[in-house]
Amino acid sequence: MIVPQTDSQQSVVETRRIFAKLINPPKNGRHLDLQIVQRLQVSIAEHGLLQPIVVQICESRFTIVAGSHRLAAILALGDEYVEAKVFPAGTPPAQMLIRSLHENSIRSSETVEDTLNRVAALAAFHACSFGKAAKLADISKSKLSKIQTSVKKLSPDAMALARDKKIGIGVLYEVAKKARNEAEQLDWLTAHANRTMSRQDIANAVRKDDSRKIKRSTVKTAIDGISISVTVPAEKSYDQLQESLQQLIKKIQLHRKHGIPFHLLQDVIN
Repeated sequence: MIVPQTDSQQSVVETRRIFAKLINPPKNGRHLDLQIVQRLQVSIAEHGLLQPIVVQICESRFTIVAGSHRLAAILALGDEYVEAKVFPAGTPPAQMLIRSLHENSIRSSETVEDTLNRVAALAAFHACSFGKAAKLADISKSKLSKIQTSVKKLSPDAMALARDKKIGIGVLYEVAKKARNEAEQLDWLTAHANRTMSRQDIANAVRKDDSRKIKRSTVKTAIDGISISVTVPAEKSYDQLQESLQQLIKKIQLHRKHGIPFHLLQDVIN
């Protein structure tokens, strides 16, 4: 869902046919999935292009914002022109980001991380809370909570596997709740992708240590004015603590890479 902006924020968009070879590839775009391109070729050959691509004017050429797979399919079919929604030069980058993320969501290619990034982009663009941004993005509180839990608790490798295998949020949420460590997360997600472990199997899994209380130690310190508090099960070792902190650093780096505003970090990470 794209929320209309004021005249000062909203760039005028026009839809027209443009010369495909004048379109520059996207900066830092996703790698093309050849299977998707091939499916689109069949669809476009039979029905035509059902959803225009999105581009922005860049001097005498265009930069693609959304629709790289559709453009690749058009070029593979030998068509010289493509229907496109054209944003003028100087359109705010935040508005272009929201459009690109929105295109992914309506075309069902959105990953859990994409959804979270879309909400973060809306929150930054509208200067509003994460919850309000989720409402603008037409995402329920329940789904947003599951997404946040999954991103907080799953390792970067587990998230990468889920993205590669296109595993849905329902399964990710169950794995995030029940798996005891990264290895178990990867094992369960792999088993689910191979259809040897259903979502219900994961939901029914019981942690071996659920029935006993774990003694914990809390370490507090301050570095360069930043207070840090870490609570650790007493039986853990220095190596295990270091590994956990490294996982935390990886998550912070991942959220920074995806451009999630710092003031929203608490909403997506423990």
